[in-house]
Amino acid sequence: MTTERELLTRHLRELLEVVENPESDISQLRPWLRYWLFGPPTDEEISSRLSRIEQRLSTLQPQRCTLAEGESADRLAYLITGLDERRSEERRHITSWLAGTNNLTISDPYFFSFSGPNKVFRTQAEYVEWLIDFIPKRIKKLEVFHLPGPNRRIYSSIAKYCCKKGISLKNHETNEIHDRVLIKDDQDAKAIGTSFGGLGNKIAFVLDLPEEDLEGFRRELHRIRTAV
Repeated sequence: MTTERELLTRHLRELLEVVENPESDISQLRPWLRYWLFGPPTDEEISSRLSRIEQRLSTLQPQRCTLAEGESADRLAYLITGLDERRSEERRHITSWLAGTNNLTISDPYFFSFSGPNKVFRTQAEYVEWLIDFIPKRIKKLEVFHLPGPNRRIYSSIAKYCCKKGISLKNHETNEIHDRVLIKDDQDAKAIGTSFGGLGNKIAFVLDLPEEDLEGFRRELHRIRTAV
């Protein structure tokens, strides 16, 4: 058991470290010094301090949480596990949300990439097939932001499908984006914790993007899109 002498020794060493550090804020030592010079606070002092804290808390304005307001309050986040018995349901969570979308923007550095077989996609052909099935049926415009140097076979397959269906496909090569985001009709968005090629391969979350964040993200996409 730690003795009072040992505790005092440890506190003094900590106090000395603070004093000897030229970048430390000496004002943080006042509570220590007060304790040693005047003794521990009395019950009356403690009660008075707690009372002042309660009064201060009662005057604070309620803080708003974007994700707890409006439609977002009912959605927030969805967990993707990749388990066999849940895989179809987890994919439907995204595809059903995209149903009826006219314009779809996808930010995924590795959208046109396939790193190799995993528990979800054994071959590149399976991955391409899933991408094509993922694209909403009524879509008129598909825009993808991805890393430079896409897999030409994957890109060609998606381009041919879009051409066949009369879908306007635009792609932008960029090194500036890390997160995976889906934006439907420029009004609603979801952030996905993994690339499409690994969707269901590892545990990840699908999160609703707050309106303020979406506005800022759209501005950055516009800057990348219009960069000379």
